[in-house]
Amino acid sequence: MQKIVVAGSLAILMATVAYAAERGYNLTHPNLRDAYSLADQAQNHIKEAQADARGVDFGDHANKAFELFQKAKDELVEADKWNNAHHRR
Repeated sequence: MQKIVVAGSLAILMATVAYAAERGYNLTHPNLRDAYSLADQAQNHIKEAQADARGVDFGDHANKAFELFQKAKDELVEADKWNNAHHRR
């Protein structure tokens, strides 16, 4: 079970990295960039917890939290794009 969780986590990580590279977007607002970084760190902590869990799957709640942090990161990118379109000079 632990191997499945680790493999799934690695797959999510690889998809996230590929998505970010494909998107090629760098956040310009410093607070949004910091929030994005913290969400990224939270995802890393979740993956570490899953890898260290030794068979405990956290009732799939850790996977759901990981996905929600990914959605938050996506929204931060959209917020930065909106800010740039409406407030940058």
